[in-house]
Amino acid sequence: MTWEVRVEPLIALVIGFLGARLAGLAGVEALDAWQPALRVGLALMFVFTGVAHFVPRLRAEIIDMVPPSLPRPGLLVTVTGVLELAGAVGLLIPATARWAAAGLILLMIAMFPANISAARRKTAMGEAIGPRTAQQIVYIVAAALVLV
Repeated sequence: MTWEVRVEPLIALVIGFLGARLAGLAGVEALDAWQPALRVGLALMFVFTGVAHFVPRLRAEIIDMVPPSLPRPGLLVTVTGVLELAGAVGLLIPATARWAAAGLILLMIAMFPANISAARRKTAMGEAIGPRTAQQIVYIVAAALVLV
């Protein structure tokens, strides 16, 4: 098996951030700072990853990532997908953005063992753990910047 490194979520984060930042510079007052633009980028990323939990082919691969020791992997994937989507919405509402970012940080930390398990078991979505860890750190740091 060759290792793939999935960069789609990172691309969504960067494109969302840059697009929102450009909109801010073009006069959209609500996006005329780096932090609101970052919230948009993160929201786009979590919509992208959250929706994947419900796309049949991708859902099967995500379910396969769940460590075998955990019960009801389908339910866990549904719950995490809903939490990612709810967190994305929360990031876009200034009054809830900090709470959403904190919750998403906790969710990313809680879900990271599934990435390790998937890499060790060489599942379809298992990625080389080094690059995947680096990406996870980027996502957590981006969400933490919403907290400041």
